[in-house]
Amino acid sequence: MVTPEMSGSFADPAVYANDVILGVVRAALAPDCILENFGVVVSLPGSKQQHIHRDGTPLFPNQVVPNQVVGLLPAYAVTVAIPLVEMNDSAGTTEVLPRTHRYQSDATSLGERPIVPVGSCVLWDYRLLHGGTPNLSDGARPIVYMTYSLKWWRDADNFTGRQLRLALPEGFLDDVPDHAAPLFAHV
Repeated sequence: MVTPEMSGSFADPAVYANDVILGVVRAALAPDCILENFGVVVSLPGSKQQHIHRDGTPLFPNQVVPNQVVGLLPAYAVTVAIPLVEMNDSAGTTEVLPRTHRYQSDATSLGERPIVPVGSCVLWDYRLLHGGTPNLSDGARPIVYMTYSLKWWRDADNFTGRQLRLALPEGFLDDVPDHAAPLFAHV
């Protein structure tokens, strides 16, 4: 997991403020949601199955609010994955376990392994159980990921220490189009 500088192709609003993706994300979260983080994850040839996980810890500790109640709450963050090579059985994909964002999983939950062509994306609720599948190909499997969230929320699990949420070069915000500017309201 790396945080690339948002320059070149990564600075293109068609990537971070894609109209179709934002339409879905804003419907799921709120019209004034933000781009909480932006990065790249690379699965190298020969990589094994990643552990099944959520992108972060529950919003409330289980002793304060039971997970069954947390699962009833609306989404507060959505992860978007954009493959730079097709996600498939050979290069690997991201296995997702449906309905687990509602904390409704058991040992019999079956994951789905979507084929995601270049030019497409896959979105999931931040709470959803998922994990990368093995990369059986001879090439790397890079995925651009973005997490959009409600304005008040920050990823307290994955961005501690030196890992940046966003790497914005000087002057980046000056070039952000008006329709995308609210995504950076927290910067």
